[in-house]
Amino acid sequence: MIKQLSQNLTNSDSKRAFNKAFPYVIPAVYRRISDELLVELHLLSHQKKFKIDSLFSLGLRSLFDAFTEGYQPASQGQMLFEAICSSNGYDPTKISEQASKLKETISNTSYDELQKWLTSNSDSAPNLIKTNLLEIKNQNIHYSRIHAVGLITILSNIKDLDKNISDELCAKASYISEAIGLRKDRVEKDIALYKSSLDKLSQALELIKESIERERRKRDESSK
Repeated sequence: MIKQLSQNLTNSDSKRAFNKAFPYVIPAVYRRISDELLVELHLLSHQKKFKIDSLFSLGLRSLFDAFTEGYQPASQGQMLFEAICSSNGYDPTKISEQASKLKETISNTSYDELQKWLTSNSDSAPNLIKTNLLEIKNQNIHYSRIHAVGLITILSNIKDLDKNISDELCAKASYISEAIGLRKDRVEKDIALYKSSLDKLSQALELIKESIERERRKRDESSK
């Protein structure tokens, strides 16, 4: 478990710590997600029942990577992630390590194996699955939408499932959420919102690319 530096940090404290850790201008298309994550991690740091496990870490890392795809300059992308985490008292290195290990474990798993572990044969499950899916049944965790992103990311990395967030994958995520004791309706809503937001971001980035290309062509023509 990764502990917060302090539960007495105010939102202003977190924002000041963030600005100190990341003193750069964030491109407008990425500013909303950085602000949302900064606020969400701050709020979670004040929840006594919240803890960062590998499911949450995978969700956070996946959400950040998806919504900062194409970030320029690229070297500042990881710095942004570290600033968002550290300004709320969380260790970004451990979060990334947890996410990577769970992703690696699940990539060697089939959906049938995962179903079997969740229903009847939990003793044969890898430790990371036990501690991040099976044990959720017995814990009253503080749920975050980032858990839902972690869940859909798990399924999209299983070796025999679709890598895209398809209707089939969403249905399987709904089933798994119910099996591990998460609220099915909340998970479904959060995954739908995640998918919709990704689609909108993709469209926005495409428009930006087209705009940059038009400006490049104009410069080339004017220089002839």
